[in-house]
Amino acid sequence: MQEQETEECWITVQELRYRFGLTRYQCNNVSGFLRRLKSGSFGRFPYIVVRIEQAGATHPSDPPKCRYLVKRKDISVAPLSGMISQARI
Repeated sequence: MQEQETEECWITVQELRYRFGLTRYQCNNVSGFLRRLKSGSFGRFPYIVVRIEQAGATHPSDPPKCRYLVKRKDISVAPLSGMISQARI
């Protein structure tokens, strides 16, 4: 997204695998993490998944593939919570 200067973009786990040299095992974790980002934000992680769509398979025996609409969230205005905001110096 920074390269394209956009706030959101569609990605697939396969694209991330090629870009970062991940193994197939690591891709399962990436897919799970992206699905977790769809459920809600992950701490101060600057991205959320807005939508997940099934991508069409080339062959009937291919495993289902998804593409994820990832959006950068503004974390600069997120309130601090808990003891950090109540700390006294």
